[in-house]
Amino acid sequence: MSTINRTRRIVSAFADPGEERKQEHGKVKLYLELEDSIKLGILLFRHLTDLEARLQAKAIEGNLPYDSSSFWEDFEETYRTWLRGAEKHLTDTKVLTSEGYDVEGLAEFVKVIDECRCMLANNAMESEIRPLDELAALAKPDNPRPGRYGDID
Repeated sequence: MSTINRTRRIVSAFADPGEERKQEHGKVKLYLELEDSIKLGILLFRHLTDLEARLQAKAIEGNLPYDSSSFWEDFEETYRTWLRGAEKHLTDTKVLTSEGYDVEGLAEFVKVIDECRCMLANNAMESEIRPLDELAALAKPDNPRPGRYGDID
């Protein structure tokens, strides 16, 4: 829906709040609240990632004033809570976009949601990640396929 049509509908709902207009006003109000929520969600996620980066830097320096064993789990739960809320808002945007509304910031919001999902998936795999030194010790000392890399016998 173009900005002009949307503006006309908002002005009409404001000027003549009849029964049909009240329903339309409710949709417009939901639409505007949803756009604000999306903007806030993006800002909150960026704040979380910045805060995590600063705290990780402090942890590396040994200056983290928290019990680190439970702190990072709590922080990850904060990301999960954000993601649950974001997915609810995303569901609401699908309803509005199917009715012709163009939700401002939706593309960026979807990217941020994907980034959060990816980050949580990576965190879930973190316990499986091994240092290179540990993996090198597990490697076979002899080449299992001679000649493959241009080895000369």
